[in-house]
Amino acid sequence: MTKTLLRFTTIKLNVIITGEIKVNKKLGNENTVKRFVCKLLFTTVFILILLSYSAFVSSIASVRAAEPDINDKMMAILNNVVGLNTEDYVVNITSNPDREYRGLLQKDVDATLYSVPNYTWVMDVKAYFVNDNVRMIYISYPELPAEYPPADTTVEMAKGLLERYQNYTGVSFYGELASMLDDVDATNNITKSAGNIRLEVNNFENVIADYSWRYIDEKGIVARSKSVLLEYERGRLKGFSNDWHLYTIGGTPKISGEEATEIAIEASKNYSYEVSTENGTLTVTGFEIAPESLGHEVLSYLNNPNPSLARGGDPFTLYPSWYVPIGFRQSYPGGVTGMIVTVWADTGEVSVTNPMVVVIPEVLSCGLMLLLLMTTLVAIICKQKLAKTRI
Repeated sequence: MTKTLLRFTTIKLNVIITGEIKVNKKLGNENTVKRFVCKLLFTTVFILILLSYSAFVSSIASVRAAEPDINDKMMAILNNVVGLNTEDYVVNITSNPDREYRGLLQKDVDATLYSVPNYTWVMDVKAYFVNDNVRMIYISYPELPAEYPPADTTVEMAKGLLERYQNYTGVSFYGELASMLDDVDATNNITKSAGNIRLEVNNFENVIADYSWRYIDEKGIVARSKSVLLEYERGRLKGFSNDWHLYTIGGTPKISGEEATEIAIEASKNYSYEVSTENGTLTVTGFEIAPESLGHEVLSYLNNPNPSLARGGDPFTLYPSWYVPIGFRQSYPGGVTGMIVTVWADTGEVSVTNPMVVVIPEVLSCGLMLLLLMTTLVAIICKQKLAKTRI
């Protein structure tokens, strides 16, 4: 287009110049020459602006063509995953500014659906894309029905969504998740496992039904972040979350819970914290452990979500870690009653040490003081009446 426009410009200028010169030679008019120069300058500036705009439009078009259309992806999710027929709605899609999700680029898209032909709001759908895959879908409605089918009907809804998602992605794994719903009764809370997948179904008063598939290792240790989640409320889809494909498992547990507790106790001997007082900063150390608080360690797979703090610099690699709570015999300055120690189960290294703090809100504190005062007054009155009775 630019070359054609340039060729047209050259011909145009030649016609103007040669034509005007011939006329000017015949007329020999000085004013005519001036008008000719002005006309020539105006035409040149106009064509240069036109050329610049053409180049700008071409560059924008090429950039847009090089990027996948996030709006098309959103429409595909609505039709092929959620299971809507978008031809029955007016759909307004808004792409929000990109943001980070644990160091990865995340694209956020909102879709508002209106009914046809009365144009009333039907639902809002929020979708979050990471690595060109949908990570989360959240749906909100203007209102939920007062009458709705029993929670058990959501089993087939969940199977249908997972099967559609399998067809959409071409990944057979989601078909495996769907098959785990065979013979599931969602009116009851259920836990079942198949290989490295644990399914939990939770029913909340037959109003909300939650389905969660999480990774487990050969010993049944859970990696909660590596998951696929579905939520239904009153028979309608509310949320879909898929973080399974983002996470990998690194390392295997090598130390026991008792060994992790011993490591945590040693770490407590060197632990200290600072608290501000009227006389300045006080360093608190030398904690006395309550033996009855030990023995409640929990093993799981995790990592810090912050890339700068994550082990190995990758928050999406999960490692086995012991969570070891330790209680103290007394409350130390600042309301510290114990500490939490996390120990990497594959290396035995201490990951994090944090205090356990008990803070009584001011309102609650006043209430406790009032209760204590009333209790004291009642005790005094009872004591006086008892004394008079004895007399």
